[in-house]
Amino acid sequence: MGVQTLGTIVRINGTDIGRLEALGDIKFARNTKEYAALNKDELIIAAGKVQAGDFTVKVIMDQADTGAQKALRDAVKNATTVQFEIELNDKPANGTNGTKFTWEGAVVYDETITPEEDGFLVSTFSLKTPGFPTVTAAA
Repeated sequence: MGVQTLGTIVRINGTDIGRLEALGDIKFARNTKEYAALNKDELIIAAGKVQAGDFTVKVIMDQADTGAQKALRDAVKNATTVQFEIELNDKPANGTNGTKFTWEGAVVYDETITPEEDGFLVSTFSLKTPGFPTVTAAA
């Protein structure tokens, strides 16, 4: 489904991405492994390593952008990483945004450009995040 809350901000290397159209789900997960003993009717489940999350970020494309969109394009082209931050609008009553999820070293591995019927171009970037983010709670 994805994050569809008005006021959500995405930053790349500390810079707002601009006209955000869609953002994938925020998911926290660990791999698991099951062990079944041959001599007992039991199952042991072990928590494994942190599973890196995948995100898609869709924006109205701005080829003249020198900030976040350029950083994403450069990351695909040059195989470099970015800081990826999502700030949710979970404190709308006081007029401010809130909880921040920040990943250092996110890998941007794909950009898809889609021509829209109204003359706009939409860029969809695919990112893989390295484990759990730093979470800063809403004030």
